Amino acid sequence: MERVMPPALQSGVQALRATAVLETPEPYWAGHGVTRPALTGELTALALAAQTQHRVRFEYRPPAGEAVWRAFDPYGLVFSHGRWYTIGMCRLRLALRSFRLDRIGLVQETGEAFERPNDFDAAEHLAHSMATLPRPLTLSVLLHTDHATAVRELGRQVGTLTPQEGGGVLLQASTTSYAWFARLLGSTTFDFTVREPQALRQALLDEAARLQRLASRA
Repeated sequence: MERVMPPALQSGVQALRATAVLETPEPYWAGHGVTRPALTGELTALALAAQTQHRVRFEYRPPAGEAVWRAFDPYGLVFSHGRWYTIGMCRLRLALRSFRLDRIGLVQETGEAFERPNDFDAAEHLAHSMATLPRPLTLSVLLHTDHATAVRELGRQVGTLTPQEGGGVLLQASTTSYAWFARLLGSTTFDFTVREPQALRQALLDEAARLQRLASRA
C-alpha cells in the first residue's frame, strides 16, 4: 500500500512504522471496544520528528488548567490500551515525560536537532512510569505463576512484577481502590497470596460474597 500512497502520506507512514509501538495486545481490541489507532496530523508530525530527531513545540492541554506550550524532543510513540502517547525529553522540565496525544494541539517544527539515547525503549519507559505512578493505596501480592503469564493477564502497567527465586512473581502496586484491584485479581487464571494489606484481603472476601450472591439467584 505504501508504494501507491502520495509521497507526503508515504513518508508519514514510514516514520510511524519506524518510531511507534503498539503495546495493546490483539485480544484487547474486541474485548474493550477500542478502535484501532488512526493517523492524525499530530501523530504523523511527531513520528516524523522522532525519526529525524528534530525538536518540536506543541500546545498541551492538561486535565485541569490552561493550555501551555512545550518544547519537546520526541524519542518515540506508543499506542497503549486505547490511547497514543509520545515519550521523550521535555525541555521545560529537562526530564523524560510522557504526553497523551489527545491532549496535544498544534505541533510545530523548531529546526533544532536532538540526539536520542541509544537503545531507548519508549514502551518500556511508559509501562514503568504508569506502573510506578504514586497512588494512595499500596499492596503486595505473590502471584503463583511465571512472569510471562503475569504480564499477559495483568499487563506491565498494573505495577512492578518481580520473579522470585523460590517461584512465583511478586506484584507491588498502588491503587485508588482495593475493590477495583480485587476484581482485577479475581479475573486471573492463576492462584495468588495477598501479603499486604488486610484491606485487600477484605475486598477479595467482599467480591467473593457478591459473586456467590449473584450465582445463587434463581
